[in-house]
Amino acid sequence: MILSVQSELLLLHLHSLTPSHQQQGHSHHPACGLTDLKMWTCELLLLLLLFLLLLLFFISSSFSSEKLRMEPPGPTPLPLIGNLLQLDLRRICDSYMELSKKYGSVFTLHMGTKKVVFLTGYKTVKEALGVFDEQFGDRDPLAIAWELSNGHGVTWSNGDSWKEMRRFAMTSLRDFGMGRKVCEEKIIEESQHLVDVFRKFKGKAFDTTQSMNYAVSNIICSIVYGSRFEYDDPEFTSLVDESQARIHLASSLSLQIYNMLPSLFSWVPNRKKFFILAAANKSQNTIFFNRLKQTFDPQRCRGLVDAFLLRKQQLKDLNVSNSHFHDENLMMTVINLFGGATDTTSATLRWGLLYMAKYPKIQDKVQEELRTVIGDRQVQMSDKKNLNFTNAVIYETQRLASVVPMSLPHRTSQDVTFQGHFIRKVRMLEGLDYFISHSFEFVSHGFMLFALTQLTNSCVTNTGNHGVSVHQIGSFRRVSVGEARELPSSSLPGRRRKVH
Repeated sequence: MILSVQSELLLLHLHSLTPSHQQQGHSHHPACGLTDLKMWTCELLLLLLLFLLLLLFFISSSFSSEKLRMEPPGPTPLPLIGNLLQLDLRRICDSYMELSKKYGSVFTLHMGTKKVVFLTGYKTVKEALGVFDEQFGDRDPLAIAWELSNGHGVTWSNGDSWKEMRRFAMTSLRDFGMGRKVCEEKIIEESQHLVDVFRKFKGKAFDTTQSMNYAVSNIICSIVYGSRFEYDDPEFTSLVDESQARIHLASSLSLQIYNMLPSLFSWVPNRKKFFILAAANKSQNTIFFNRLKQTFDPQRCRGLVDAFLLRKQQLKDLNVSNSHFHDENLMMTVINLFGGATDTTSATLRWGLLYMAKYPKIQDKVQEELRTVIGDRQVQMSDKKNLNFTNAVIYETQRLASVVPMSLPHRTSQDVTFQGHFIRKVRMLEGLDYFISHSFEFVSHGFMLFALTQLTNSCVTNTGNHGVSVHQIGSFRRVSVGEARELPSSSLPGRRRKVH
């Protein structure tokens, strides 16, 4: 009885609770359902939007203009990194050559997020930077170069500033001896100092890099500052060593990747090292500039810096506003002259020493020609026309060494159609000098010097002009300053000494 009453009471209690629970359930589930419905609706809208965007992309790709379909071919890029995974970044010129075989002499690569048109082959590059020099003549600064120069100097600038600095640099270099007899005398004097350094090693093996850099830099110093320095002068050695270290850092793999994706790789350690060296280099140049300012005489310009200071003062006296003759342009022009000549000329000379040591029969032929034509006097640039074999060796050394395998990047100044391909305005262009100098098309016009050790003077008479074209072809519109910067020391055969 008691159990029955308890059971009834329990059932009544549960029954009394049931409506409230059901009521709670009815008050909760509709809200959950509404939230779920909103979530599903948002997801469906996002999917629909994504589908519409993809559809729009494919439709626009299918019905793109004729010009877009005419863009240079190339491998399909990946998002963000472009075609980087398809390149061997440590042997990048070989990768470019393979891509050129597949896609032709004009092809497109995505270097990170940047679209770059590559030009390969002698005829293609010659036409692009010769016939189309106005359309392809602008410079496209690399990220690291733009941070350093900020558009000043002669190498990475464009527009009126570049024209002014180029004109000034050309005039000053000629005025202070470049390409003239006085420059030959400076080179001969410096070569004697260099030979004296070599003699100190008494025939033992040593690294020629530093002494070669000092010799070439001293010739530039004599033109820029009006005087040379001793090889143990700490101010001079720090200027040259820091400049060379900065140039080598600029070609490092990490900074190459930074140039492609600057927003993602600004943290790389080499970038910080690069600008520490650049700051030290600028500081040392500033010291030299200040010394020249203290002893400046408008009636007696000693070098390019004095000429710049004179022109700056003349424009100031004429109340010319917005002049390009300011301290930033002076600094970057001087840095460009050192950077553009020291490393390339020094490297070419060292490759020449290496090839002469490796191919003694070629060296003997050069020695014999110098002995016959020059005798006991010093060699001069006027002897060049009579030194056919020696000229051939110099040009072939430059071709094989390829110390500058790629031209500095150019940029289109307007939309242009080139060899049937449409190239947009402000598109980055790269000319592959390495491909030109190592292609059969180019070599077939000349010869492979070190593979043919039985060459005679008669078969190299016309080699010179073709050899020059390889090193000038990367610039054209900008070649004038490049020619002036390229020291005759790499063309002068130098002192007639055998390399052992």
